[in-house]
Amino acid sequence: MESGDYVNGKVVYKGINATRRTDKSFVLQSDEDHHLGMSPLLKLSVGMVSQFPIDYLHNICLGVMRKLLHTWISGNLKVRLNSQLVTTLSQKLILIKLHIPTEINRKPRSLSDLSRWKGTEFRSFLLYYGPLILANTSDLGAYEHFLLLHVAISIAVSPYLLAIHNSTVVSELLNMFVKHVEQIYGIEYYVYNVHYLSHVSDDIQSYGCLDNYSAFPFENYLGQLKQLVRTPNRPLAQLCRRLHEMSFNNISKPIVNPDIVYKFEHFNGPLPPTSVINDNYRQYKKIHWKDITISVKSHSIADCYCLTKQKTVVQIENILACINRKNTFFIVSEFEKYDSLYHYPINSKQLYIYKMKNLSTNMKIISHIDIQAKCIVIPSFAADYWVSFPLLHSYFL
Repeated sequence: MESGDYVNGKVVYKGINATRRTDKSFVLQSDEDHHLGMSPLLKLSVGMVSQFPIDYLHNICLGVMRKLLHTWISGNLKVRLNSQLVTTLSQKLILIKLHIPTEINRKPRSLSDLSRWKGTEFRSFLLYYGPLILANTSDLGAYEHFLLLHVAISIAVSPYLLAIHNSTVVSELLNMFVKHVEQIYGIEYYVYNVHYLSHVSDDIQSYGCLDNYSAFPFENYLGQLKQLVRTPNRPLAQLCRRLHEMSFNNISKPIVNPDIVYKFEHFNGPLPPTSVINDNYRQYKKIHWKDITISVKSHSIADCYCLTKQKTVVQIENILACINRKNTFFIVSEFEKYDSLYHYPINSKQLYIYKMKNLSTNMKIISHIDIQAKCIVIPSFAADYWVSFPLLHSYFL
């Protein structure tokens, strides 16, 4: 129940240690200034605090991340980047477009288009592009402050990383981000979205990773819903009828959902020694596996990198499927030298984010069960290394 103050026409919330609202305190209206009357939603017997979690699409991606980018481009001179640097950042975003995998539908755009960026673009910048794009180009304090948010949300959206680092780490990082806001950007930056970050970990403890209850799936489905509405009259009734019809029609249809779908058979190799596997296999350029696409490098430079369970990054050179389809093998080249992209607030290696060199010329064969996650691998702009980010939704638990 943090009290806000007016600063230059904005309501700011500087503190983060006020007593938390609870379902009981809401019903009892313990904070009289917070209520205008009895909410009709109370008749539903739902927790008016605990069962309305914070949506990170609007709070973090379209809220805090968008505010940060607009501040760096057109904010206070204290933290604003010069126009030449903004142009350089835009050029870097365009250059990495060819290396962004198919799972990220919206590829990077110039910062000149920032006003038209969608929530998924701000999410991709926060989780993947930002730590590389901003390195060595912005004020160190502002960059490390951004990394607090990047690391916290990277952990919070991944069940795999959340199980390793837990919600307490997320809470500490986000609270540190909020506490340092005034020092870097001024007290006016303590707006509602920034203050809300101090509450995110409470929802994580109740509901798990952020993608369990974000608005991203609903936003993505809106386009399909709009196509079902044929006239302006009674749109909700139309949606209910169309969705019911679709559900009824799907009952009689057999569901074909193979574990791996193979695409583009070829005969070009490379192949393993005959002693490794028998001759009962076929070669493919691409597979669809669970929610990801993996391709050989010759087919797609953006979809050919994976993190193994040994926490090394490999480049896929060929895909072999046994005739019985029970086993899939990858012929891979492995990066041999790994370093950290950043060391604050934690070492990036703890999130399996690497700077890499020396792609081995000696290929090896691995099974599909050796894959931990798919990766985004981006070439460095000024040195002979690559940077790898695991796709956070692609971890195989």
